[in-house]
Amino acid sequence: MASPYRIRPMKGGDIAAVSALEQEIFRDPWPQTAYIQEVLFNSEAHYFVLESRPVQRPASRWLWKKRASRRIYGFVGLRANLEPGHISTLAVHPAWRGHGWGELLLITVLAEALEIGLTNVTLEVRASNWIAQSLYRKYGFQVSERKSHYYRDGEDALLLIADITGARYREQLATQRQRLREKHVSVLAS
Repeated sequence: MASPYRIRPMKGGDIAAVSALEQEIFRDPWPQTAYIQEVLFNSEAHYFVLESRPVQRPASRWLWKKRASRRIYGFVGLRANLEPGHISTLAVHPAWRGHGWGELLLITVLAEALEIGLTNVTLEVRASNWIAQSLYRKYGFQVSERKSHYYRDGEDALLLIADITGARYREQLATQRQRLREKHVSVLAS
């Protein structure tokens, strides 16, 4: 059975949908112009989207075109202009949370970081976001620093860093990616 999703590089045509999702998810969202800058003008930025896609093709070509609209349910971004690289954003639509999609996006961006030769990756996370912190710890992220009043609403951020070198780390990413893909396909089959 074909997968109902795919993760692919973000394109300029995705920016409006990503920005709308950003507005829905975050208390202090990036403006759409930030994504325009990152995706279209920053060659060191690596952004990906999680999109749904039709699984079965209807008999009618016209109906296929009407149904073929894809929807973006998540995204992730990596800035690779410095060492360490920096995961600038990771988000999943609230209705899609709790099923491993965020983890799959994280694996995708960590694999990209390895592919381009980074050895360490950082990110910021809200001090109150225990769910995200748990996911990041699973992939070797550790608290490096606490940034007081980092977010507009005054909440602190934790700066996390992960050493992503070594064959064992690559193997962990590949194993987890395969496990999550199998999980998503088996859910469809039931």
